[in-house]
Amino acid sequence: MPAFPAEFGMPLRVDLVSAAPRKTERFYRGVLGWAYRNTAPVHEDAREASQGRRVAMLSGMPVSVLLESSDASDSADAESTFTNQWRVNFHVDSAAGAVGKARELGATIYQEPTPLVDGSTMAVVADPAGGLIGLLEQPGEQAFIAAGEPGTPVWFELVAGPEDNFEKVCDFYRDFFGWEIAVRNKTEQGTFAVAMEDGAPFAGLVASAVAAQTDAADKSFVGWLAYLGVENIDTAVSKAQELGGEVLVAPQATEFGPLATIQDPCGAAVVLCEVPLPPEEDVRESDPLEGIDLSQFQ
Repeated sequence: MPAFPAEFGMPLRVDLVSAAPRKTERFYRGVLGWAYRNTAPVHEDAREASQGRRVAMLSGMPVSVLLESSDASDSADAESTFTNQWRVNFHVDSAAGAVGKARELGATIYQEPTPLVDGSTMAVVADPAGGLIGLLEQPGEQAFIAAGEPGTPVWFELVAGPEDNFEKVCDFYRDFFGWEIAVRNKTEQGTFAVAMEDGAPFAGLVASAVAAQTDAADKSFVGWLAYLGVENIDTAVSKAQELGGEVLVAPQATEFGPLATIQDPCGAAVVLCEVPLPPEEDVRESDPLEGIDLSQFQ
């Protein structure tokens, strides 16, 4: 599986907080081919963080984490407030430093930096629109991204809410991550912009429910959406329905390829995007993961 070194401010993993993790696990095993495994804490401070946490694996590599929601009566807790929603995690050099900067920029802090079972550190904040983001500080040998093929994230998109708040949200990400953000389309229906790294787009930002994929899902939704790759869109949608999911937007041809929006049995929405299988390549010493010990995820 192709993997790429993570860089500061880049989206690198999507996690899901679920009210019914076993049902959710079965669903994504069937639709995306993920295998789920528990991981043991590497130190005592991470033991509590390991509860209700399972890592989704694809071809032996971690691609997502499934989290069991906490007591829903605790409205201040990120996992209970955003139950059955995906969370996009961004790579940071220091979770503590990123939280300090986010606070200065007006973000809401839901989780202070917390040690995780794999030796990384996670914090959770919400941008000025209310979109939840994870800030993930990883040891150097783990800071990689698996993306761009079936079973992995292929695109990320922020639905930023009302048009009059859009520039404020864009300014937040410019100041926070140093993103280059350019408006690509502005109409009466809303604004669409892209975030770029070295001129290459890696995420979209939309005001209101501009994208057809989000409009039918929930007109009031604000937050990050994950686009997950599948080999065949019709087969994936059929499997999702078989496993208790709902089709929010039927498969349709777009400039990005065939897309569909589905909702899993617990209510989490995700966009499926048909992408080709990567070409088979022999492992070489120059490959990003060659020589890296991934045994802690086994």
